[in-house]
Order: sequence, then C-alpha cells, then structure tokens
Amino acid sequence: MLLKNEDKVLPIKKDVKTIAVIGPLADSQRDLIGSWSAAGDHTLTVNVLQGIRERAGPSVKILHAKGAEIKVLDTNGFEQELQIAGKADHVILALGEAYWMSGEAASRSDLDLPGVQRQLAEKVIALGKPTTKVLMSGLPLTIEWLDKLPGAILETWFWIQKPEMP
Repeated sequence: MLLKNEDKVLPIKKDVKTIAVIGPLADSQRDLIGSWSAAGDHTLTVNVLQGIRERAGPSVKILHAKGAEIKVLDTNGFEQELQIAGKADHVILALGEAYWMSGEAASRSDLDLPGVQRQLAEKVIALGKPTTKVLMSGLPLTIEWLDKLPGAILETWFWIQKPEMP
C-alpha cells in the first residue's frame, strides 16, 4: 500500500543505473510471512532484494547491505551502508518487524521500528538520495518521524498465500 510519494520518487526513474537495497528485511524471506510462519512456506516468498533484482534487469546495478539487525542496538555497520547508499541513484530501505514480533502472544509496548532501524533510516535519508521506505510488519507502527522525512513509503504488511482448497 502506497502511504506517501513525496517528490514523485515512485515509480523509480528509468534512467536509474544503481539501486541500493538496505535494511534488515531486504534479503529476508522468513520474516515476510509474519506470524503465519508456522503454517506457511517462507521459501515461496520473493523478498525485496530478489524482486528488485528481477524487475531491474541486467542494466541496473543492485547494491545490498543489511544495515542492522532487527533487535540489536549496534550501529557499527552504518558506515558501509552509508557508502553503499552514497553510490546509488535510488535507495530502497527495507524496514520493519521480525516474523515473531506480531500475532498471538506477541504484544509490544513500543510500536516504533525495533532496534536501530530509525537511526539507519535517518542517516541514509540524510544523504539526499531519492529513497523508498518499504515497511513490513504485522501491526501498525508509529512512524510519524518517518513520514516527515522525504521520499516514498510503502506498507507491505506480512502475508501468506492461502493454499488452494481441494
């Protein structure tokens, strides 16, 4: 769901030669199905990094960095992520919750992005590159601060493909 498209960041411009895909959920398949992980097959999902690679084609260089772990408070890897983002024409930030953070018996008292994802997003966006923030979660997040930053915001939610009934 498109929540914001400031400065018409989306669709990504056709003349973009390099895209940086950064964030703890960029290359995750398991987290995409959220609390359905017990009933679903996460190997059938297409994560953000895979989707961008497939859609962009061979003429666009795709750079990737994890940026941060979802629940870890370590910012040591940020320099690498900022260097990668600095080389890109467009940045995609894949942010959100781990699969086990929403659903039954998974209440949280803080509904902001967990860990240091906020700090990562603020530093990357401060570079001034066109940026798309892709949020993946099973519950609404408090992202007023993210909405105030330039670029686009997509909410993809967690999902599971419903099996066909016999």
